Amino acid sequence: MPIVLVTANTEAETIERAHLAGVMNYVVKPVRAEQLFAAVDLAIHQFVELLSLREEVSQLKETLESRKRIDRVKGVLIKRGMDEPQAFRRLQKLAMDKRKSLRAVAEAIVLTEDCSVTTALSRGGILRSCKDVYQWRLYVRTVET
Repeated sequence: MPIVLVTANTEAETIERAHLAGVMNYVVKPVRAEQLFAAVDLAIHQFVELLSLREEVSQLKETLESRKRIDRVKGVLIKRGMDEPQAFRRLQKLAMDKRKSLRAVAEAIVLTEDCSVTTALSRGGILRSCKDVYQWRLYVRTVET
């Protein structure tokens, strides 16, 4: 929420506390209507830009996390004898065949590789039991051949 502080106080300590509280604009009394309008307008624009930047950061973090997971799975497939383009194409094919995102397929494959704890299985949203993991492994092997 955009915050504009209107006060008669100009002490540095008050300004610092306002900054720490998230105040986006600080107006000292006496205030004219034009000054207040400009302060509020500026605070609103700053707030909208801040929200936009937070959303962008969130999306970039999500994209980076997806890429990390996909690269990890490509590494697993490369260890099985594929080159990188083949590994990526295999992931794409699995994603299309299962109608899941690349990230969901990567998470499922990571879970099949790390399937030692049943509680980890519910994290991915695809695999719910060791039976599902076993079936997924069979599916992956079938597609590989």
